[in-house]
Amino acid sequence: MLTNESESNFINTLSPSDDRPPDLTPTSEKRILNLDLGHDRISSDLVVEQLAEYRLLSQQVEEIILDKLLTQAAIDLNIHIDYSSAEFEERYTLNRQSRSYRGMNSAQLTAISERELKLQKFKELRWGDRVAAYFQTHQPQLDRVTISTIEVDDSFIANELFFRINADEQSFAEIALEYSQDAYRQTGGTIGPVFFRELSPKIGGVVRKLQPGELSIPLLMGGKYRLIRLDRLEPAQLNAQMHKLLLDELFTTWFKAEMAVDDNLGLDLAPDLIVNCLSRSKLLIPYLRSTIVRETLTKWQQSAEYQLLLASAPPIESDLDSSQSIAEPLPRSVILQQYQQAQWGHLLNSRFLQSKSQLDRVLFSAIQVKDFHLAVELSARVGEREQSLTKLAIDYSQHPTAKMGGTVGPIQLAQLHPLIYRHLIALKPKQLSPIFQLDGNYVFLRLECWLPVKFDRQIQQHFLNEFFEQWLEQQVAERIGLIVLA
Repeated sequence: MLTNESESNFINTLSPSDDRPPDLTPTSEKRILNLDLGHDRISSDLVVEQLAEYRLLSQQVEEIILDKLLTQAAIDLNIHIDYSSAEFEERYTLNRQSRSYRGMNSAQLTAISERELKLQKFKELRWGDRVAAYFQTHQPQLDRVTISTIEVDDSFIANELFFRINADEQSFAEIALEYSQDAYRQTGGTIGPVFFRELSPKIGGVVRKLQPGELSIPLLMGGKYRLIRLDRLEPAQLNAQMHKLLLDELFTTWFKAEMAVDDNLGLDLAPDLIVNCLSRSKLLIPYLRSTIVRETLTKWQQSAEYQLLLASAPPIESDLDSSQSIAEPLPRSVILQQYQQAQWGHLLNSRFLQSKSQLDRVLFSAIQVKDFHLAVELSARVGEREQSLTKLAIDYSQHPTAKMGGTVGPIQLAQLHPLIYRHLIALKPKQLSPIFQLDGNYVFLRLECWLPVKFDRQIQQHFLNEFFEQWLEQQVAERIGLIVLA
């Protein structure tokens, strides 16, 4: 889907109060982008070649074609696009604060902000009165659901887990962490909230028959046995957020249809035109990122440090015999990881020790009610094992996780409310906290389990990526300031 995040390009600047028809047609001036990227000058032809290499060229061409389509459609439909200075200031401020535009100057931010406003105004004028009918047609698929799922190989294990969950011997999330074999194991089996249309047809068919909090029997799907619980159902509402989503969908459908009629719509997509657009586009930053990474890795591969690394590396196993063996170039992703390790590997231990307490995860259950006496009664029932916390949460809790039996997590400690954090660190697994007040409600918790972070390859790569992103953002910000149009 073509969203606001991918709709940036350049526009011919108009002041908010200008009464002239909007002109979104790209300028015909031919200019060369002069980038200080280790060369005296990068020609337009070379920039276009690089865009193709980075898989950005088709996106840039689409943006140019979009400008042409918008201009023609505004003329054909007699649409006048205008916006207030307050609307511009709001959009400009949001863009200036966005990481997507970090390092861009005022002229670039102004061009992008104006174009985004005009594009959104065009969508509203063109399809705004159709959104309500479109919503009514697609409403069942726009419901949002949160589900929990466990996937195992063995039918006997699936049945055993089904009964353990129903008997509240363990929480769904605990069992998912221990037994599930799918990609959602690390989230305690939780998926969502997602639109109903994002579920596979088989899972969607099962979920439609469940009530919130209800667990399905083990189902055979794709050779695996799956348990599914509907945790939360949020019926679709035509609010401002939904209106914008559907407006974007109607626009995207129109744009794809217009693109299918004529790929280039008669545009002269010369290299100079593409580069001129790039200089005031959201694609400028992805282009610079890709260029900096390519240059950095190329230079590093020529260094003595890298050659020493290659010489000391163990040989790569191959199916070829010795007479057929050849030196295969390493994938770019592997070279990038090697570079990250060489630059920041010595910082990993200290970063881990500094961050460990905040990266540890916890799984707990919570019941939240307005009445103190009810909280005391429910806590006593759980403590004396008269009723399960899961059932009481479903029946009484006013916390958003009530339909999930009150289960929260697994969640990193850094994401917890400070008061929740202080209570949890004082508990042992399966122990209840005292009742405490939080935001006008009475709450008590039960710690299910701690999930300490491990200094494994995954967390090491996470830290290396963080170091690399910080360095790359700084490099991009410096390069943007060196861009001029000759």
